[in-house]
Order: sequence, then C-alpha cells, then structure tokens
Amino acid sequence: MNKKLLATDSQGGSSTHNQLKKETMKISKCFLALAIAGACSATLSASTLSFYVMESGGNVTLTVGGSLSSLSGWTYEGTGTSGGLVGQSGPSMNAFYGAIQSKGVAQYDYYRQAPIGPISFGFGNNSGTFVSGASVGFYAGGNPNQFPGDPPSTNPALLLIPHNYIVGDSINSLSVFTGKTLSSLGLTYDTHYNWSYGNGDNIVVNVGVIPEPSAFALLGLGTVGLVARRRRTA
Repeated sequence: MNKKLLATDSQGGSSTHNQLKKETMKISKCFLALAIAGACSATLSASTLSFYVMESGGNVTLTVGGSLSSLSGWTYEGTGTSGGLVGQSGPSMNAFYGAIQSKGVAQYDYYRQAPIGPISFGFGNNSGTFVSGASVGFYAGGNPNQFPGDPPSTNPALLLIPHNYIVGDSINSLSVFTGKTLSSLGLTYDTHYNWSYGNGDNIVVNVGVIPEPSAFALLGLGTVGLVARRRRTA
C-alpha cells in the first residue's frame, strides 16, 4: 500500500484556549438538549460509525459517534500514536481525498480494504483542534495525486479506530475547526455520504445535516460525556 497515506509526524499536547472552551460548552449544551429530545427513540444501529460535520458559532465541529459490529473484511495494518491519515497527524478533513479524522495522541489501530463508493466528499485540506475522546478516522481511498478525469484510484480504504477496539463498543470523539465554515472547508451543506461494507457495517459522513433523534440519543450523550470528563480534568 502507499505508505504516504499515513503520517509519521509526531503530535504533542496542546493547550485549549478560553474561546474554544466556551464554544465547546455551547456545543455540549446543544447536543444535550437534542439528546434528551431523542432519548425515547431507538438507539443508533450498532453497525454504523457516523462523522457529523456541523457549522456552529463561527466554528465547524466534527463529532464522531457509533460503533462497529465486525472488522471482517478489514486487514490489520498496524498500531500508532503519532501518525494519521493522508499525511495529517491531528484532527483533519481532506474532503478531496475522502479523508476525515478526529485524532488526539491516544494509541490507535488502522485497517485497510478495497475502496468502495465515493472517494471524495468535497475539496480542501484543513487541520483542527482535538477536544476529547478516542482517535478515529476514515479514508475512502482517494488518490492524493489524483485530479478530475484521472483513472479511478487504486488506493485502499483505511479505517483508524481505538487500539484493541472491541466490536460493539461505542466510539465517541470531538474536534473543532476554529474560525472555519463549511464552505471554507470545501464542504457542501446538507450532503450525506455512505459507505456500506460487506460485513454489514456502514460508515457515514453528514455535512451540516441534523441527525435523526435516535442518532442524537447516542451521539449527543457521548459528546456530553466527553465534555464532562474535560471539566473534571481541567
């Protein structure tokens, strides 16, 4: 596989500015309200891992929630702490290459398999600030050297999940792209992308789309838990 797809640059810890803390608190309150509204609904499918990209308060938030029911079909590639997808060692969205990740310094495992479905969900390449949670990411298989009209990419799809992940366990993560808009990130509002793999799992990217109440029941509560943990450790 193309080793350039995985970064090797190290990432140290970074301080969280007061503005970011305030925005994170606003986000958590929003998710809490929506989670309560959907608490009586059915829970999100255990075979769906969702990346929600939403613009709020002058920033863009990347909230990841869900789980995987199986790793069948995915080939284990390795374990790391400082690398990442498509040359990025921290939270990033490279929509043209079909890469998105909310990643801190926690250890992770990464897997590959043949690409399916869309290999791009926009344009642009931007880095964000990790807030809390697990390191998680997805790369659809777009070619970093590909341009419109080129032959289809032969790069593998890559999945980055917490180290020693146990199938069925919840995965939650939160990152913020401060001072960004969906447009500046090369994303189109109200778009939905879905990758359905042979093992029955789905990976989805929702851009500026308000999730169904059942999704908020899981996603929102997970986000509130992450923020609550940050308050205890602040």
